[in-house]
Amino acid sequence: MENQSPINIFIAYSRKDKKYLGEMSSHLKALERQKFVDKIWYDGEIMAGEKWEDAIEKNLELAKVILLLISADFIASDYCHSKEMKRALERHEAGKAIVIPVIVRDCDWEYEAFAQLQIPNEGKAIANQPHGQRDTAYTNVVKAIRNVLEIDKVWKTAEKENTRASYQHYLDKYPTGLNVKQAKQAINRLTYILPKMVFVAGGKDQRGNTIPDFWIGKYAVTNEEYAFFLNRYGSDTVQDGIYKGQKMVEAHRWGLAQHNQQWQPAKGYERHPVVCVSWYGTNEYCNWLKQETGEDYQLPDEWHWEWAARGGQKSQG
Repeated sequence: MENQSPINIFIAYSRKDKKYLGEMSSHLKALERQKFVDKIWYDGEIMAGEKWEDAIEKNLELAKVILLLISADFIASDYCHSKEMKRALERHEAGKAIVIPVIVRDCDWEYEAFAQLQIPNEGKAIANQPHGQRDTAYTNVVKAIRNVLEIDKVWKTAEKENTRASYQHYLDKYPTGLNVKQAKQAINRLTYILPKMVFVAGGKDQRGNTIPDFWIGKYAVTNEEYAFFLNRYGSDTVQDGIYKGQKMVEAHRWGLAQHNQQWQPAKGYERHPVVCVSWYGTNEYCNWLKQETGEDYQLPDEWHWEWAARGGQKSQG
């Protein structure tokens, strides 16, 4: 397995569970020798003179996989429970690490925050396994780590390709994977938000002008639709052509605003008509739609607008 970035395993445990730490570490060593992971770390790896708390926090932040060796003593420890476990679960929720709880000794863990996660050995304590079956229990943990890292590899490929197909492949293969939320968000981001159009049959208007058949937007372009365009376009000024550099939109409390270099609609106004867009902004929006879809989007001229507003052929009797 070739890694794009180091894959480290961090083990959080109570000092009273050193026996299980040693046994777990022995089984994990195979992953290290096979170059499946880069480093297995626990507080026994702290160098002389190194501040222990700084070392733990640093390696916890670097870890891709975090093992929690759960026991009554782990839960009772303020440091294990309220610092290491709390931060581990925050990183898991953010999609930055994978937390795997391992029940090493029986305790009342079912109401803990990690209880919703996948737990190897169906949550059965390793200490309760017959001696001959402990190796099997540890091996199940190693297999769980191997599996989540394979899932992570598929996710990294999806991120690199950054296509709807790659993200959908991830969802199809791992519907309960760690990055399901991010995959769905990516698909939404890559899906064109197109204005809903209605067909208008042509004819002769009141001035005798011949109006060909055409399509026109059923609704006004919304804040949500225009924000999508701006984020895909990558600028709020025209980038090419004779209008290059012209401002397309201004922020407004009922319209759009920039957050972390992304345009977002005002909360509660997502489906409201976009405001504070210049003629240059509307023209470039049509040009972008044309380029992205191959369809001939353009601003309606006076004749098309009046024909549609009057109801087209329906207004002719």
